[in-house]
Formats: sequence, structure tokens, C-alpha cells
Amino acid sequence: MTETHLQQQVVQWLSLYARKCNFVYFAPMNENAMQMLKIAGIPKKRRMQIYQSMLKKGFLPGVSDLIILQDGKAYCIELKVGKNKQSEKQILFMNNVLKTGIDYTVAYSLEEVQAVVRGWGII
Repeated sequence: MTETHLQQQVVQWLSLYARKCNFVYFAPMNENAMQMLKIAGIPKKRRMQIYQSMLKKGFLPGVSDLIILQDGKAYCIELKVGKNKQSEKQILFMNNVLKTGIDYTVAYSLEEVQAVVRGWGII
């Protein structure tokens, strides 16, 4: 299973509960944006120019894969599979988020996400 596949499973599961449990979730498309530029054949120099422009507009490397908003609170979920570990930028983001009092988790399966989301009281 890939992280993309896991994220699709999690999003499908969250979509079953979002309206009923009154929460909003979204996926910042950081990684996808850069991958799309590469796939589109944009030369590396131009990709870096676009990356710098994105940073000026609020692009945040390391941001979690999913963010859930409910009752004035935010929750962050980073998804990993197998032995994949967080990058340095993801760890920095996680530490900054935790300092603000926002809940953050790294999950390796749909079942882990389900347990954490229920534990947070979202569902």
C-alpha cells in the first residue's frame, strides 16, 4: 500500500462522518503540487522559481497530510506506510503544531486513524 492509497482510504472514511459529526477536513496539496510540476516536465530551475513563489504565498513544507476542523479546534494527521519516517520538515511542522496545543498524530493505517479520531472525540 502507498501513502496515496492510505490517504484515499482515510478520506473516504472521514467523508462518511463529516456532515453527521459536524467537522471539516482537507488535504493541503503540498507534495502533489511539486510532483505535478515535475510530471508536467517543468525544468528544475523553473520549478524552484515556482517553489519560491509558493513559499511567499504561504506554502508550508512539512504540513500534515490531513487537517480536521471541529468546534473551534484543529487536528493534524500525517500518514505513513511501512517503515517510512517523517522528514525533517514534517518533524519541524509537528513540533510547531504541538507547541500551539493542536493535536497531531502520525498514523500508519486506516485503523490507527480511526482510533485516534475517535480518541480525539471527533466521531
